[in-house]
Amino acid sequence: FFDLGGHSLLAMRAVGEMEAALGSRIPVRRLIFETLAQLAETSTTTEPPRHARTADTPRKPWFNRLLNAVGMRTSAGNG
Repeated sequence: FFDLGGHSLLAMRAVGEMEAALGSRIPVRRLIFETLAQLAETSTTTEPPRHARTADTPRKPWFNRLLNAVGMRTSAGNG
């Protein structure tokens, strides 16, 4: 993951999107230490998804600024 230009914030974002799409929990360490092929083979984990933040749950202003600083758009738009 890191060899391809990834970083810790991108790893968290990728895992969150994969969990939402697959409906199951994926530990971040799997993304970091496994190849994409290995991750795809084992993506049917039985762990329940973590509680996800809903779109209307407000984010703290400092978190919006952090996301904007790393190039991620915020849903609230008040970064």
